Amino acid sequence: CAAYHECADGLPDRIYTCRDPERYDRVRNECNALGVDGDCRGPPVTEDEAREQARADAARLCPIRDGWVAHTGCESYHECRGGTPGTVYGCRGPERYDRVRNRCTDLGVDDNCRGPPLTESEKRQQQQQQQQGGQQTPGGGGRPSAAPPCPPSLEGYGTGPGCRSYYTCSAGSMTSASRTCPDGTRFDKTTRRCRAKSSVNDHCYGPPEGSPDERAGEVCASDGDEDGWRTLDGCRRYFMCQSGRLVDAVHECGADLLFDETRGMCNF
Repeated sequence: CAAYHECADGLPDRIYTCRDPERYDRVRNECNALGVDGDCRGPPVTEDEAREQARADAARLCPIRDGWVAHTGCESYHECRGGTPGTVYGCRGPERYDRVRNRCTDLGVDDNCRGPPLTESEKRQQQQQQQQGGQQTPGGGGRPSAAPPCPPSLEGYGTGPGCRSYYTCSAGSMTSASRTCPDGTRFDKTTRRCRAKSSVNDHCYGPPEGSPDERAGEVCASDGDEDGWRTLDGCRRYFMCQSGRLVDAVHECGADLLFDETRGMCNF
């Protein structure tokens, strides 16, 4: 637990080292001297720590105290009230969140999520709404334009319309900014990366691809903390995962043999 690194899309980032006597604490995602167990987990988070983390999360998600905040790609957004973030919503189909109109539109937006200037008719409509004392909710009609992008039970990757964007979900909330795939590609939940559009179906799943080592690396990255033996290709190939990374290489059992994860060996 003396060193740690972050993984993004299955790829490792730089390695950081804790200062003695501190050790990396998976519970708090930081180095500290509170004491960690063999799995690098420190003591349970206290109520004061939970409140401080909630304040830090709110500050990150709400750079403004009151108003609507757009996410990367302008495909999703949320409202901040009193510096507290609300539910995350997503735009439908080809629509994108337009900061000028404060709603999802298909008029085209720039990299800052700003659409074309308001028409005279739109200006009059906005003035009428302000005189009535109401603030329009993105999507119009006083309600969100779509359901929240993260179902309550989803732990892992969520995708935007047409699989063109992706983000991570946990306990029904987005835990990362939305990222957009390059033109001509879709996000593939199978390999957890953007692939050619023709290789990914409408449900954002594509077939396995790549060398055994590449596929094994993706399996280890997806398993995170779960160390141990893993298999590929109907148990004909086997490999070891440790701390989310492939150890050594992928091995193959001999003819008529399959790998037994319980015994850690090839047998009949």
